[in-house]
Amino acid sequence: MKYAYKIIFKNGSEVFTIQNYKFAEQQVLDGVRTWNGYESAEKVEFLTEIPKGYHLCGCGNLAKGTRDELCDECREIYGHYYEHEL
Repeated sequence: MKYAYKIIFKNGSEVFTIQNYKFAEQQVLDGVRTWNGYESAEKVEFLTEIPKGYHLCGCGNLAKGTRDELCDECREIYGHYYEHEL
């Protein structure tokens, strides 16, 4: 099982991080602030547990299958099955 977190920056931009262990949000925030370019991280939100056989789609939803497959919502929106088709 893996764990997904959303990192929110002072300018409002967001990125995701996947961790092998579940941490408290403050622990993740303290950790990412030590990464080069992440010093301005303002907040971390726990998103979801990621079971085996799943991954995070680019939108942040869980998607089943390989890393390239889109979640059901993105498939419906974009009319494609794989991220490389976008």
